[in-house]
Order: sequence, then C-alpha cells, then structure tokens
Amino acid sequence: MLHDAAIIEKVTEVLKTHQNGVSNAHIVVDPVMVSTSGHRLLELSAVNTMRSKLFPLATIVTPNIREAELLLAEGDVTVRISTITHMCNAAKRLVMTYGAKAVLLKGGHLEMNLEEFLLELRTLEDCAVDYANLLDPEYPAVLRSAVKAVLLPSLVVDVLYEPDNKSIRKPFTLFANARLPSSSTHGTGCTLAAAIACGLAKGLTIVESIKQGIVYTHEGISTAVPLGRGAGPLNHLHPVIPRVVPLPSTEAPHPFVSSLIYGNVSTWKQYVQHPFVIQLGNGTLPRECFVHFIEQDYLYLQYYARAHALLALKSTTYEGIQTSAQIMLHVMRESKMHESFCDQWGVSVKGGVPIMESTTTTAYGSFIIDAGLRGDDLTLVVALAACLLGYGEVGLWLRTESEREDSGIHLEGNPYRKWIEDYSGEEYQAACQAGLAALESRIAIEGLTPTTYGRLKATWYRCVELEKAFWDMAFEVKRDE
Repeated sequence: MLHDAAIIEKVTEVLKTHQNGVSNAHIVVDPVMVSTSGHRLLELSAVNTMRSKLFPLATIVTPNIREAELLLAEGDVTVRISTITHMCNAAKRLVMTYGAKAVLLKGGHLEMNLEEFLLELRTLEDCAVDYANLLDPEYPAVLRSAVKAVLLPSLVVDVLYEPDNKSIRKPFTLFANARLPSSSTHGTGCTLAAAIACGLAKGLTIVESIKQGIVYTHEGISTAVPLGRGAGPLNHLHPVIPRVVPLPSTEAPHPFVSSLIYGNVSTWKQYVQHPFVIQLGNGTLPRECFVHFIEQDYLYLQYYARAHALLALKSTTYEGIQTSAQIMLHVMRESKMHESFCDQWGVSVKGGVPIMESTTTTAYGSFIIDAGLRGDDLTLVVALAACLLGYGEVGLWLRTESEREDSGIHLEGNPYRKWIEDYSGEEYQAACQAGLAALESRIAIEGLTPTTYGRLKATWYRCVELEKAFWDMAFEVKRDE
C-alpha cells in the first residue's frame, strides 16, 4: 500500500531501475486509495505524485470508481461517475492525461441490472463486450432453459480502455458479470490486480489477463466461507485443488458442456444454425431435402438406440441402466414420430423398398458405436449428448426466433411446424435437461484429468462436425441427384 508521496517516489525509483532495458516488463498499479467499504487509504498529498510519477510506468492501472473520481478531481472541481458512459470517459481521461498504457476501471460501486446495461450499451461506441456465462446473449438456449431460478439481476461491469492495442478493433472492452450476494469481498481489487499481473507474467494479453483475473476473483468470492462481521476475505486457495472443469455455480451452472460448446463455438453454430435449419424454420426448405433427412434420421435413430443399449451394458449402477432404458424407450417413441412424418410426406419406412443408408449416416452412426466400444461409458455419453442437446438447441432457437417479427422464422403456415414443435416441446426438452443435469453432476462428482478431458473434447468436436455433415447431406441432396 503506497500511503504517502515519499513511498511512491521510492517505489517509482526502484521500478525504473528494474524496468530499464527490459522491454516486456509489466507493471500493474492498483491505486488502493479508497477501499470497497469506502475508507480512504491514501494521503491526498500523494495523489499527484502517483499520477505523475507512477502511472506513466504502468502497463495497466486498476482503480475502482471512487478512486477514479479522486484521481480525476482537480482543486474544487469534483468528478461523479454514475453510469457506464461516465466510466468510459473516466478511463480514457486517465490514460490520455497520465500516460498509462491502459486503465481498467472497476465497477463494483455501480449498481446496475442487465436491462439497464443493455439499454445504455446501445448509446456507446467503440465498445466490445465480454459477457460471463448466462449473461451472454449467445449462451445456448438449451443450457439457459435448464436454469429455473431468475439470474441474479445485479451486474458488475468493469471498463477497460486500451487505445494502443492494434490486435483489437475497439479501444473499450466491457466485462459484464453477475454480482454475487456475498460479504466475502475484502481485498477484491487487490486480488484482481494481482491476478492480472500473473496473467501478464505468463505472456497473456491485457484482455486475456483481465478475463482470467475476473474468473479467479469471482471464484474466490463464490467459494469463500463467511467470517466475522462486515466484509470478509476471499478464498484465495480455491485453485489449490486443481480442477480441469470448475464446479457448477449459480452464475455458471453448466461448466462442462459450456466448455465443450465454447471450445469450438464456430462449428457448433454451423451445426445448430445450419442453412438447412434456417430454411426449415422459414418454410422454404425443398421437400426432397426434408424427406431425405427424415429417412436418414430414421436410420440414424437405430444407431442411437443401440448406443444406449451399449451404455446400459457399460453402466455400473441400476440408475445408469434405468436411464439408458428410459432413453431407449424415448427413441422408440421418436421413431414413431419419424414414421408419422414419413407417412405425411408420402414416404414408407415400414416394409416396401428399403431405405438406402447414406455414407454420412453410416459414418456418424459407426463413430458413435466405435466410441462406445473403445472408450468408457462417459465417452459414449458425451458422444450422444452432441445429438441430444444440439436438436434441443435447434428446436428452442427456432421457436424463439419465430416469436421475433423480423427473424423470418415462422410457425404459422410452415409445413415443418410439427417437427419444430416436437423438438422444442416439453417432452424432448425434458429429456435434454435430464441428460444435461446427469452429465454435469457426474463431472462435478468424479472430476476429470487433463487427459480424459482432452479425449472427451475430441469426441464432442467430432460428433458436432458429423452432425453438421448430416445437415449438409440432407441440404445438398438435390445437387447429388
């Protein structure tokens, strides 16, 4: 803690000595002028020394709102920061006036809910936004629908101004996180600054270091045990027991599946928002494409059912066997749904001319069976989850888009309405949530080694690619004829 001007000048002198000739030396300055609880921790006479001597050496300065107000005050002219716009202006002024490379203005003192944030965001320019978990507008619908409780309405928004970073297109980055209802917040700013310094020391960018630091600090608050009265300490030891995937929490209830989706999010979006899906949603999908799809999907369901029979064989508990049996029964009901689709579209799948299985269907079905034969039951569960959750996401996304006037997706008069309603309906979505809960619970209880996690990621990524290829196969059927 730099309490007075003499200490600041001595620290500055030493830092210059260490920084001299070292091009990649990073200095993180956390002013520590006003605590989270509102107490002033720095002599007023030292403020100018900090601004003029220490800030120009800094890679990044990390004041909270009260500290920024104090730093920007001049004589009798005070500054009041009460909006995100004010935070952006203050962060920019601190960089431009005092010479730090970047400023992260911490928003813990600013009360704001998600609706208010999104409303103000419309008025801001040159801002990128980094949303945490459920706050992300692109967060998968099939995961969001599993959260029964209302998300914590209060946010913490931190504002980064980094004008000289050529790798980012916008100088401002807003980090939006849910505010935790905890009294274990003593030392939050110091913890975040230290975590950012660790990230920079590892070679991360400023943005990456901040993201990592926020996650570390957030987990420190959420896992802390309340002690004493008032603001208690964070749990700085939460990473001591290393976990490849964090434990589920209120603000991040699906850490494992989220990590799989976001680890390869571009392919996931190509799968769940495929042109086949979009044309199915707006009713323009050619009939022959849909017919070819339901024929092949009918054949794929046999692989899917066999895979769950194999999963029952590999299960070590009655609960696991029962779950697999229930899913097999659900698949049988789903096959009847496909038969009704085929009847509706003039295609016979019972008797008559057998359906020719496409190489794409064979490749996908064989991969799942092979994953089950060669791997353990968890590998097979993850392989099957890509299909289960992907179709749940497609159904919910189409239903949600159909409620937006300008989306082009509609149910009224859509020849594929029943398909959309079946996969966005209560029964299928309940199956998705049951599968999601079971998978996350198992990962939380058993944990993962890095090797196992790598194998599961590779299996998931491959299945998502094969799901996309399945849409490709159906969508391009006219081209193949």
